Amino acid sequence: YDKPITISDLSKAIGIPAAYIEPIIKKLVDGELMVQMNSGKVYTDFIIFDEHDRTANIELEQELAKKHYKAIWEYMERGLEELHEQEYYKQQTPTAREKLDSFFAVRTAGHIFRHFKAEKTGKWNFEEFTERPNGGKWHAMGSRYPADYDWEGTRWYKWYYIDGELDTYFKDYEGLKELSFSSYDTILGKAHNGWNDIGYVKRPLSEDVLTKMLYAIYSGKENLLPVIDAHCFDNIDGLIKLGFLRKDENGKVMIDVPVIKMNDRWELYKLSDKYSAEIAESLDAEFDKLLENAVKLPSHLKSVPNWQRYMQCASLISMMIVMNAHENGLFFAGRNFEENPVPAVFMAITE
Repeated sequence: YDKPITISDLSKAIGIPAAYIEPIIKKLVDGELMVQMNSGKVYTDFIIFDEHDRTANIELEQELAKKHYKAIWEYMERGLEELHEQEYYKQQTPTAREKLDSFFAVRTAGHIFRHFKAEKTGKWNFEEFTERPNGGKWHAMGSRYPADYDWEGTRWYKWYYIDGELDTYFKDYEGLKELSFSSYDTILGKAHNGWNDIGYVKRPLSEDVLTKMLYAIYSGKENLLPVIDAHCFDNIDGLIKLGFLRKDENGKVMIDVPVIKMNDRWELYKLSDKYSAEIAESLDAEFDKLLENAVKLPSHLKSVPNWQRYMQCASLISMMIVMNAHENGLFFAGRNFEENPVPAVFMAITE
């Protein structure tokens, strides 16, 4: 990544004979994840973030979040009030409504700086993504961490990082035209970092299995659970702890996430986009300082879109704003999210 290297030197560096890595390199080059130069040297052809990139703006993000969260949250509260008037919101149980509140706040806060940065760094526009030879359009990215990285002790990551949005989608499943499950993993409640963690579940789950499992319980087709995965029943208690399931007064296991129609999903996103754009437009000029620490790319890397260089410049401030609102009684006041999580999740269906 840092500089092009010969296949011979690469072979020595990773301790694998060149004959074994040459066909792998060819696949990566053909798939446009690597480039092979006329000299025969190769390099990794996408951005890779390191710890300096991820932490360069932490102090500034904390300062801005603390200073401006009240003004920003006035917009957020108006968005939440509008959400509460939607019929699909009113149809949910009280605990499911909380998860829609969580999803709306996380998504809206997360998109503020996508709007803000787009004016100055280039827009994240899927239509402009690169067409790839094996189908699809994408830009890859990676992150690297030291071997002894302290995941639990790194407070900024544990408290302020937004992991996702993860979206699992099925077409023509069990009589439905469409089924999807959307989630963000945050301090408000674990999602994929919970159902993949044996500290919460007995058997790690894939998002496909979790989505099918939740829908089977929602639709009263519990007989499908052993077919979906042999260990579904082993994970019931863990998923209750994570806030995806609950038991009613008779001990029956029930789904505990919002379930809305697919067209309501797009209305939810439209509402979130409306308020994230309004907040972005309201930001003080001092937020421009966040853009001063863009990633410096190796000189040979030419295919990275400009907006990727700025992805880490405001990667933590969104949840810093949310947590400032929480800690000052404006959002889930007094809530202990470890004991009583509010995961940012919902399921959408088209019948």
